[in-house]
Amino acid sequence: MKLAMIVVIALAGCSTLGPEKNYSSEEMMSAAVALSKVSAAAEANLRYGSPSASQSDSAFLEQSVAHDPELLKPLAPYLIKSMRQNGHAVILLCSRDGTTALLEDAGCTAALDRHRWRDNPSSRCAFSVDAAKLCPAAGN
Repeated sequence: MKLAMIVVIALAGCSTLGPEKNYSSEEMMSAAVALSKVSAAAEANLRYGSPSASQSDSAFLEQSVAHDPELLKPLAPYLIKSMRQNGHAVILLCSRDGTTALLEDAGCTAALDRHRWRDNPSSRCAFSVDAAKLCPAAGN
């Protein structure tokens, strides 16, 4: 009995301290499709819209999808961050609590750029895409 208790305690000590969400391929592929649409809208806003350089990244994201707010609906269970870099838009999708990066996409590319949930499941929610390396020089 004592041995069983020691094994249980040892195994419990090796587990993580919080419920870590396991994301399915199907869930992440659906999110990737939705995220690609959002990043394309953000890129188009930078190219053809009139975003203020001083507006916050969240205000920029809202402005980018103002023509179709439904674009954000499939991504509601997650935290979405936007960044303008080198004349291009980069969108990052993270776990709802903002601790883990899941997907990252530069709006200038056709395919989703980083499946971070799969490639590095414990990566923190911070941008890693370098738009200067992925995107052609921006016209504005």
